[in-house]
Amino acid sequence: MAIIITPEDLAPFATIDVVQTQAMIDDALAMATMVAPCLSTATDEQAAVARAILRRAILRWNDSGVSGAVTQRSAGPFSESVTSGGSKGLFWPSEITALQDICKSAGTTRGAFTIKPAISGQRAVHDPICDLVFFGPGCTCGSNLNRYEGPIFNGGTP
Repeated sequence: MAIIITPEDLAPFATIDVVQTQAMIDDALAMATMVAPCLSTATDEQAAVARAILRRAILRWNDSGVSGAVTQRSAGPFSESVTSGGSKGLFWPSEITALQDICKSAGTTRGAFTIKPAISGQRAVHDPICDLVFFGPGCTCGSNLNRYEGPIFNGGTP
């Protein structure tokens, strides 16, 4: 797996125990690789973009803790408690999209595709019955056996 982020990348922003930092990095990388599999073989440029996203998420996680943060203030007879709950996931939806965009830029995403039922650059010639069954198991003209140059069974003419 490509080295995307290290404890040294977080050191300028927060003072976190090295063992804890490494555990947080390992968790974040595992979760990021699930949504963006190309990160396991990221180029330097892709790793730099992923590092920025992971750094934000890990620092946010460090600030809020596992279950969130509670801030209490009081002034005279008034007091206030603010609870910021931990998120349901480490990454915000926009960060997940950004991680997936890294893979899209690498051309490693899967999507719709087309299969040509003929040899590239040639037009398939089949018996008329094959038009009804779309070259599937019902197509018995045998054109696929002679490089799609025309039917050899069913008495069809090319």
